[in-house]
Amino acid sequence: MFGLLDPRIWLAALILSAVAFGGGFWKGHNHGVSMERATWLTAQAEADKLARKVAADRQARVDVAMADAARREGRLRADARNAAAALQRLRDSIGTTVYTGQTPGDATTARTSPVGELLEACGRELVEVGRAADGHVSDLQTLIQAWPR
Repeated sequence: MFGLLDPRIWLAALILSAVAFGGGFWKGHNHGVSMERATWLTAQAEADKLARKVAADRQARVDVAMADAARREGRLRADARNAAAALQRLRDSIGTTVYTGQTPGDATTARTSPVGELLEACGRELVEVGRAADGHVSDLQTLIQAWPR
């Protein structure tokens, strides 16, 4: 009834082959996609883990740098207080200096007053410049310590 040369047999065989090939291709394609997706998700998880570790390390460096900066700030404040106290001692010593010379008392006072004022102005400026310079050095040290490597 049906011969080997019957076009219906060839057509059925062709359709069956196309369906089998298409089903295999579809299954293989889906398997490949799922494998690639799994590989990508694994790589993404590892990258996220590494990024969290790097961020934690950087934050730890910043925390250490900030703690060091706080300690330096305390030392700088103490140094500024010591400088102000030394300046006050100099002012007091100039104010109590007695000149024993040929000049009368009013002339001595007139002579020591500008020196005291000059010393006070220079001392204030020196303390302020020193405080600013120490602050800049401290900021620089903090930035160097906290900078990512």
